[in-house]
Amino acid sequence: SENLFGFTTIEECTQVYNHILASHGLPPFTRCTKVFHSQTPENERSRLVTDGATIRHLDWTRNHMVGQGREYAYLKALSGQTISRSLEPHLYPNGATVDWKNPRTSLKGKGSGYRYDKVYIKAKDLKSHRNQRLKNASAEEVIYYDRLIEYCQDNGIVREEQSKKSPFLKKHKLAYYGLCSEVDFLPHLMDIEMAQKRLEVIHMTYEQIAEQLIEQGICKSRQSANATEGYFLKWLHGVHIDKSKTQYFEHRNRLLQLGFDISIQHDGTIPRLQVRSSDVIDLRLATPPNWYRSAQVYQLRAVA
Repeated sequence: SENLFGFTTIEECTQVYNHILASHGLPPFTRCTKVFHSQTPENERSRLVTDGATIRHLDWTRNHMVGQGREYAYLKALSGQTISRSLEPHLYPNGATVDWKNPRTSLKGKGSGYRYDKVYIKAKDLKSHRNQRLKNASAEEVIYYDRLIEYCQDNGIVREEQSKKSPFLKKHKLAYYGLCSEVDFLPHLMDIEMAQKRLEVIHMTYEQIAEQLIEQGICKSRQSANATEGYFLKWLHGVHIDKSKTQYFEHRNRLLQLGFDISIQHDGTIPRLQVRSSDVIDLRLATPPNWYRSAQVYQLRAVA
């Protein structure tokens, strides 16, 4: 399956699972109605249990249009943005994927048991899996798949994926099916969107950076805001910054709260620091073309 545009609700996904379970004579996943502490032996911490199904892993995806031929430039721009204050960007050597990792933990990227965030060029992904997905496919299915690749290329589709895993879901009380909804996830899905928005406003004057630091309560005085702004301008123009000084860490922490990580060398060759013009990438959410075959619950089946 190409799965370019998937289901939009947790309930739709659960219907798929329950349809597969029913086909094997197994009981369905049911909604939780309460969460309570289990009884445990003395000296052991009690665990939260529920009377319904729990969610252990959930993937959220969005497709963005950046324009034909602009995918690599966009990902290169995005690779200069830290998300969630501590997750650092990593641009793959082929330039087709950006993901974010926590440098202070041993669990990084796909191996992280907490979360994984990435954006990649969808046409390249479809091409790389073409032979595998079209094995034993009909001529009609081949034509349809190639049409999807063409659609992604023509519109410059980049795919955003956010994987929320069991510890993350439990921490934010999002693990209990029936006791949470899509709306409850929204505050936790904004990191990449905020990074994308910063690309639109990153070209700022001296006063604008200082104003933001003060308005957001990051700096208490104009003097401290101006000092941090100075570090930002040095980074912006590629001036050497002494990272051994205590002041560096203070200014870096302030700028991280605006989404700028001055520990990452700035690449002045990409368009993220230009004033809006006809050359600036216009980012828009993609919608399915009228010929797209949307997934249907009862068309899906279990596969090995």
